[in-house]
Amino acid sequence: MLQKISFQIICKNKKYPSEKEMKQWIKAAFPPKKSMQLNVRLVTPKEIQNLNRIYRGKNKTTDILSFPFQTPKTLKSNFKGDIVLCPTEVNFAAKKQKKNLKAHWAHLLVHGTLHLLDFEHDTVDGARKMMSHEIKILNSFGIPNPY
Repeated sequence: MLQKISFQIICKNKKYPSEKEMKQWIKAAFPPKKSMQLNVRLVTPKEIQNLNRIYRGKNKTTDILSFPFQTPKTLKSNFKGDIVLCPTEVNFAAKKQKKNLKAHWAHLLVHGTLHLLDFEHDTVDGARKMMSHEIKILNSFGIPNPY
């Protein structure tokens, strides 16, 4: 079972969890015994604002974006996509919401990974399933319900 998580660190903000911690949180969201790959990119506020504007039509910064890879039916791939985070925004949101910094990072990484695995929160049922899964994963690390 291959589980490959690549990191690209583009930002100057050094306040983020270790790659080892981030990998643990991400892998906990992977289905058991599934081979999967994804990329995590830590970026500047300017870069995430640009991505948010291009892909979501929102010309503002955000803490996290997930980009699921749509595997063509003719291609066999275990690559799931990219998660892009802005440490400046993640840390600001945690402080503003009075959340533990590591717990907030864990929550966002689990949340972003679940989006790569086709979880969505556009419907009440979808949101309920996604939140339930997030809470279960976070609890396995001793992290309380983020909601």
